[in-house]
Amino acid sequence: MQRRQCRTDQPDLFSTKAPPSSLPGEVRERTLLLIETLLREAVVSQTGREADHEDHR
Repeated sequence: MQRRQCRTDQPDLFSTKAPPSSLPGEVRERTLLLIETLLREAVVSQTGREADHEDHR
């Protein structure tokens, strides 16, 4: 009985990749500020929705 060879036309979906290289200082700082702003807006938005929901009970 012959064994089939593994197919190589599709990459392994669960293979790990090398971590990305570090961002340059200026880009990293700007990116972190943008992420911080988005997280704050998400928290404020969620708090606002909860307050609206309580008002309509």
